[in-house]
Amino acid sequence: MKSLLIEKEIATLFITSKCNQNCIMCPQELGSFTLALSDFLVECNEVSWNTIKALYITGGEPLLEQNLITEILHTIPEHLEVYILTNGLIPVEDALLKDKRIKFCIPLYGSCSTVHNQVTQHDSFIPLLTNLYYLGSNNCRIEIRTVLASFNIHKLMEFSRFIAMNLPFAENIAFMGMELVEAARRNIDNIFVNQTLFVPELIESIQFLNSCQIDAFIYNFPLCYFPGSMHKYLIDSISPRKKYFPPFCNGCLNKDLCPGFFRTNKNYIESKGGFYHA
Repeated sequence: MKSLLIEKEIATLFITSKCNQNCIMCPQELGSFTLALSDFLVECNEVSWNTIKALYITGGEPLLEQNLITEILHTIPEHLEVYILTNGLIPVEDALLKDKRIKFCIPLYGSCSTVHNQVTQHDSFIPLLTNLYYLGSNNCRIEIRTVLASFNIHKLMEFSRFIAMNLPFAENIAFMGMELVEAARRNIDNIFVNQTLFVPELIESIQFLNSCQIDAFIYNFPLCYFPGSMHKYLIDSISPRKKYFPPFCNGCLNKDLCPGFFRTNKNYIESKGGFYHA
């Protein structure tokens, strides 16, 4: 199986299935795999990098393999933006701190340790904030990501105020829909809710953060959940191979512009007879 996936102008590199957390809605199958640099170089040589704009480095926890990431960054073109999807618990080494191509995409699930630690199943809230402040003090680019589920949907404005007060150096905030695979699928009865129910507070949170000069966006949600005035905040973030449109989307005038749904959520959507439909 290839570790380097190319879709449109985006390259995604899966470098390890190891992780130092066990999040209750993690969509990744964890294990002991780590990419060998020699294997990456073989795959890298098959890519026309001049057509690629960004490289996403993911896992598991990519920062378990910082030396490997550093070697990879030495081999790719300088024009690429690099996004490292990390849980933020591992201190970042100098080589990565100084590389201004990198944006660190880091999850924060709530404004207090009770909520965040419930999700990660570790005492991770305080160490995460410590590392976020360290990244911020080094002028690193940071995207804060929060997956929306039963544990935080009624506290979105509280979370947004916490971000504005304590993490104003974040470049942007992403509110994300859930992909129902792996741990999320196993824990679905405890974490998943009708996602249309929290739209009003999500809209309020997006507007509040943007009024604080913090860019806030919505990932993994269809346009029909939101009024037209909010569509500019929705990002087409689901990769083409994962994207799916239920039958009730047929005939929608905005379908070609819509971020759609996760294909892995298909059975759940259809079993609810359009449960997601706004």
